[in-house]
Amino acid sequence: MSYVVLRVFIISIVIFLSLSAEYLVELHDSKNVYSVNKGVSYFEDIQARLKVDDIIKDEINFSTLHNNELNFGFTSSVYWLKIKLLNQNKNNRTQWWMDIDYSLLDDIQIYQHIHNQLDLLLHTGNTKIFSRRDIKWRTYSTILDTTESSTVYIRVQTQSAMKIPVKIYSSSHIAKVKQGETLFYGFFLWSTSPCDFL
Repeated sequence: MSYVVLRVFIISIVIFLSLSAEYLVELHDSKNVYSVNKGVSYFEDIQARLKVDDIIKDEINFSTLHNNELNFGFTSSVYWLKIKLLNQNKNNRTQWWMDIDYSLLDDIQIYQHIHNQLDLLLHTGNTKIFSRRDIKWRTYSTILDTTESSTVYIRVQTQSAMKIPVKIYSSSHIAKVKQGETLFYGFFLWSTSPCDFL
């Protein structure tokens, strides 16, 4: 009987630790891209009233995503993501970008919390005027501060599907990705445009 009790206790501890563990992205120079999906911490703000100051308090109980895709369907709720970053590169020369590749999201806010300082890195979305974006890409991107360990909070509100495909790229790799996208969409537009000269 004591063996069964001990086994149940150990299993309960393991489950508790897995549920309470925070999502961590460890950045290495040997890798160029990280997909943020299964295991990430998220919170559904059903009333859509919470501010980032409320979110960073310890009382907020984040849930753990058990799917490989950050897709919550159609909802009027605001969704928050919580991602811990740890730069494992000793020289710290690589610049890292966060990118959200779903252009139909209405309102996106990306915050970074380092020690006691909270910075708004990006406030953008489908409802914002494209010409006023700092970085005029089809996707939503911002540079991260990875000089120290930090926590990134992402707030998303939209009338479209709550799909949040988040990736973290090295600066050299995101340049290649965006160059490839520009060539692809340029060729697509050219191939679908009427050709008067033919």
